[in-house]
Amino acid sequence: EQWLAVKPVIQHLYVDEGHTFLQVAEYLDRHHGFKPTKKQFLTRVKEWGFQKNVKQSERRAILEKFRDGVRIGDFEARKLRGRRLDKAKIERWRKREAL
Repeated sequence: EQWLAVKPVIQHLYVDEGHTFLQVAEYLDRHHGFKPTKKQFLTRVKEWGFQKNVKQSERRAILEKFRDGVRIGDFEARKLRGRRLDKAKIERWRKREAL
């Protein structure tokens, strides 16, 4: 099935790199001759369990580590669902949660 052939590409571009549906669809069309509709694309992404955003519960669990004395520099290399967490993102979370 063509979807399985492009699954790793979709994961890399959409989830890891943070590209939009339109950017991913354009890439798939140009490089793979594959033209998914937005509904098809989002349905597959959901079926595969791909998530771009960090859930509030995950964010709070990560921020709890800082309350326990973990420094951001020590935590920076950690990953969430295979994606590296960068220092700037963690700082934004801290400001949002008013820590």
